[in-house]
Amino acid sequence: MAERKFHCDGCGAHVAFSPEAQRLVCPYCGTEKARPESEAEVVEHDLGGALEKGFAEAPTVEAQTLRCGACGATTRIEGHVLASRCPFCDTPFTAPPTAERVLLPQATLPFRVEARDAREAFSKWMAGRWFAPNDLLRRARKEGLDGVYLPFFTFDATTETWYRGERGDHYYETESYTAYENGEAVRRSRTVQRTRWWPTSGAVFLGFDDVLVLASQGLPESLVRKLEPWDLDALVPHDESFLSGFTAEIDQRGLKDGFAECKTRCEPEIQRQVRRDIGGDVQRIHHHNTAWSGVTFKHVLLPVWVGAFRYRDAVYRVVVNARTGEVQGERPWSWWKIGATVLAAAVLIAVLYALFGDELG
Repeated sequence: MAERKFHCDGCGAHVAFSPEAQRLVCPYCGTEKARPESEAEVVEHDLGGALEKGFAEAPTVEAQTLRCGACGATTRIEGHVLASRCPFCDTPFTAPPTAERVLLPQATLPFRVEARDAREAFSKWMAGRWFAPNDLLRRARKEGLDGVYLPFFTFDATTETWYRGERGDHYYETESYTAYENGEAVRRSRTVQRTRWWPTSGAVFLGFDDVLVLASQGLPESLVRKLEPWDLDALVPHDESFLSGFTAEIDQRGLKDGFAECKTRCEPEIQRQVRRDIGGDVQRIHHHNTAWSGVTFKHVLLPVWVGAFRYRDAVYRVVVNARTGEVQGERPWSWWKIGATVLAAAVLIAVLYALFGDELG
């Protein structure tokens, strides 16, 4: 499949997908262009078959890509986007775009938060970080945000977990003990909790739907997870027009590694259900083994607004969920502001003590 370009019917310029209009809009003359209609559906793909074939039958598209030499992220650039720096680490691109074939995702969550609303949410978030350095605040407001689609896998599966463990039931006994009052030994009694343990074994069956695994290299997973939950029920079949005017990171995590991460994310819930099945007041899990079946996946794109800023040789990132407006980020601390605040508090305490010391004493 060749790369598709979308042009304005009025002036011929590249059109961009508008989160507000949910259609293609020319940024120059305002002409709106409906997205091409499609009868495609969001479908799940069998994991075993995909791993065996290695995406040999997956659809691809020829795209212009840029690879960051610092963080390693590879992004697609679309339409009239001019990318001079990496949106994930603020490193200038030194190599020109290259043409390569990339995998098409099965589904996309289109941008819904406009750039202006993302900037407003971002500014409010930054304004609340009083201890951030002033020059970083100025830089952040000046540089703005980049609209980026991040790659993810979602997994559906059924699990059966066999376990061996122990069930603990609490019971209470009264015991005597010696205490000392006024230098004399006296006998007292108290109620103590004890636990009676019983061996147990069994199996639990669970179904997992749309377990989300990040396939991005450009952003820390811990930061992206803070943007959850996503409205995955609103996923629509991927259409290249969604990318017009934005960049999209190419997935950096293989399907096999992605499924391994899926298992890691599901493990706490599996153990929680095992403990629930054991019952009692407390539980011990000595051994458990999980079989996975009916595993399917989707390769999807989710939208974020990203701000990456360098400050004293370190990179700080702020991300906005482009569906909900949720803001999460990293920032440095201004030690002179912290010091000034501590000093002001000390001076205030000293003044109050000087004025009201006798009353406080």
